[in-house]
Amino acid sequence: ASSLVKSGFTCKIYNAETPQEKLSESVDNKLLLARPQDYINALRDDYHMVWKEVMATLQRSKPDVVGISVITPTYGSALKISQIVKEYNKDCRVICGGPHPTVEAERVLEEKTVDFVIRGEGENTIVELCKVIESKYYEDLSKIKGLSYRGEGVIFHNQPKELAKNILKIYIYLFFISG
Repeated sequence: ASSLVKSGFTCKIYNAETPQEKLSESVDNKLLLARPQDYINALRDDYHMVWKEVMATLQRSKPDVVGISVITPTYGSALKISQIVKEYNKDCRVICGGPHPTVEAERVLEEKTVDFVIRGEGENTIVELCKVIESKYYEDLSKIKGLSYRGEGVIFHNQPKELAKNILKIYIYLFFISG
């Protein structure tokens, strides 16, 4: 979001994993794994409070683009949210990023409610993508490294984006510390 704000876009962050009245609480994905049946039941319940809150947030915010950060354990809820976004406004663009879409871009884009996948580090890619969406000059999509998208019934995977050098150093540093 900070990359988008620095580029002049208006952004809001919404954490769908934590109900609005509990935003001060941290999200613990271990709870998701410890009680998988609760998660599965929520995914099957179209009237679950989380989905109602997502729709209410969309109606209040009126976004043109929704970005969803996805890890594998929350892929089901990410798809549910993308469906809710398209119910809210079929023209609202849905972008998925994070570890899961990075390795499963093809499968994620098979979902008709997902318009774009950002593979790898997305800070710059999302800015480039939002500029193209804003300009409606979609021919430029093919120039955005790290982007996968669907066009004319075909899924396209652009060249990967280079890793930021400072991020690479952090990964190496963490690897040696934890190793």
